Amino acid sequence: MSDISIRITAQEAELDALIAKLDEAMAKRDALLITREVGRVEVEGVVVPPEMLVGGEEVELPGELEDEIAEMESRIVGLDEDIEIQQYKIDLLYQRAYRKQLDYTDQVFAAIEAADGDITAVDWKLLQTQVEVEAVEADDFTITLNDAPVLPTPRGLVFAWPDPDLDIDDLVTHTYITDDGRKVAFQYRIRFTGPGQHLSASERGVRVYAHKRLAAAPSLLDVRTGIHGFRNTE
Repeated sequence: MSDISIRITAQEAELDALIAKLDEAMAKRDALLITREVGRVEVEGVVVPPEMLVGGEEVELPGELEDEIAEMESRIVGLDEDIEIQQYKIDLLYQRAYRKQLDYTDQVFAAIEAADGDITAVDWKLLQTQVEVEAVEADDFTITLNDAPVLPTPRGLVFAWPDPDLDIDDLVTHTYITDDGRKVAFQYRIRFTGPGQHLSASERGVRVYAHKRLAAAPSLLDVRTGIHGFRNTE
């Protein structure tokens, strides 16, 4: 069993609804302590099975920004009639709030599944992909378990394309000619993991970002879309 501390920021109406759900779900467990702060709920001492670990980064926002905090939605799933927790999960839909000339820290929470408390690189990649879809950069969030940063178990890389004879960490330079004749040079490399370390079929594919936006990988890299494991992003 693991103690998971979660801090949630949301609008006042959402906080009240979340408190009611948590109180009902945990009433028979004596494992939940809820304290109110200005615009915040702090959930401490929630005990959940280790295969359903929820992680988040605790941050502080200046008081004057409380009314500008990004909207989030919360839900709890998988509770049976006896309130015995089969799955405990809080999903927070994060929407980045852009502000000018202000020092602040955003926060994002997401739920992941991990067997026996071991978060593998595959689990990490799935979470990272989920977070990045919400336009949150990798450097803007961390995952903590019992206040300790959770780091992924690295996956071994065994092959890189193109130019497989180069060192696997090296990049190659490619030039793309735009419709108006301009040449744009960029560096890239597609690396492959060893057997048994790949993502699930639904998550496999190539995602190429240009200026922090998803680009059309097959057209950009002259990749045939029929190759197994590659997806056309156009």
